[in-house]
Amino acid sequence: MEIFFAVADELHFGRAAASLRLNQASVSEAVARLERVMGERLFFRTTRRVSITEFGYRVLETTRPAYSALYEAYGKAVADGHHRGEIRLGHTPELGQALLPGLVQLSAAPGPVAPAPWRPITMHTREQIVALQSGAIDVGLCWEPSVSDQMSKVALVASPLVAIMREDDPLAQDSSPIDLADMADRQMLVSPRADNPTAFARLKHGFTRAGFDPDTVIEVSHYDIVSVYVAQGYGIGIHPVFAAHLNRVPGLVFRRITGEGLDLNVCAIVMSSRRTPQVSTLLDSLRAVCAEVIAAA
Repeated sequence: MEIFFAVADELHFGRAAASLRLNQASVSEAVARLERVMGERLFFRTTRRVSITEFGYRVLETTRPAYSALYEAYGKAVADGHHRGEIRLGHTPELGQALLPGLVQLSAAPGPVAPAPWRPITMHTREQIVALQSGAIDVGLCWEPSVSDQMSKVALVASPLVAIMREDDPLAQDSSPIDLADMADRQMLVSPRADNPTAFARLKHGFTRAGFDPDTVIEVSHYDIVSVYVAQGYGIGIHPVFAAHLNRVPGLVFRRITGEGLDLNVCAIVMSSRRTPQVSTLLDSLRAVCAEVIAAA
């Protein structure tokens, strides 16, 4: 049923597979198996598009509310069993690497500026949103998500983008900021759409304005892998400026990218009904750490 819901949301088997961290064949097989059990098609499929059938829409409307209620109840039971009074902080992998060491230092400082005890949990943006709704985490830390009215999105800092290049690349010989359009004839490597559709859409819009051929923009699974691909000569990487702080691959150069509307906000997300004073103090601490990391990058 989770696979069915993902395909209904995306209307694309590949994107549904990416959001679920499954291969596309498994997603197709699961939908086909569900259709056999139910005795009716859930989706119309062609080589160009996927659409939901009238029967599939009825199944979606009748099963999703009950499934969501069950999922939420299960999440609350798990949370009750594991919660020990600390704030459960969901975070994307790269933001965890960049920000949590500074948050550890603030937590060790005596006085009112120290946040309440917290526990980190690595998860991507979409997983954080689901976990907040179910009560499995208290705060999410991610890049500019699209959230419901019941959830507060707090912008902690605006992060410029950087171009990641090999040091022998002709464009790496100048350390000044570079316009995105100056790289329009190159292959670009970016984090995948499934990790954060909102951030990906903003980047894609920037590439379109700069005159890029869509076929030259390649999705790569993780920031560290983007850097490895760049080092191996597969193109130029695009990532928020935190990349310069996290880089562990030798032989790379970072140039800030100029252009209106290309910054990405580091955001904290929290259910509006659960924003306690302790959570607000943690958000203040995260904002301070973000500012320090941006200044040092």
